[in-house]
Amino acid sequence: MSRMHLILGDANMLDTALFLKVGTTSLVLSLLEEGRMPRISVANSIQALHLISGSYDPLSTWVELTNGTRMSALAVQSLFCEKARRYVRETSFESEESEYEAHQVVTLWERGLTA
Repeated sequence: MSRMHLILGDANMLDTALFLKVGTTSLVLSLLEEGRMPRISVANSIQALHLISGSYDPLSTWVELTNGTRMSALAVQSLFCEKARRYVRETSFESEESEYEAHQVVTLWERGLTA
């Protein structure tokens, strides 16, 4: 079994990038906790992470899934983003501020994927 280490204090200290990184991680963890993750499984997640992060065009990099098919990194991100969008629409948040922030994260995520 492998484990992945998420680094939250990396060199990118731009407010928007940091907000997006922490926000998307939070939304994906919420999806995981509530059993609402996309029905997708990457064959070798650590290898895929290295492949995507080392690519000159990471979003068009293709990864192999456990069912033998392949999917682009952009398609994987889009699938997770859509699940997060649905989660944010259907969830009751503890405060208006946290709901607003969740909507902002998904909006920025979508903008990043379509840019």
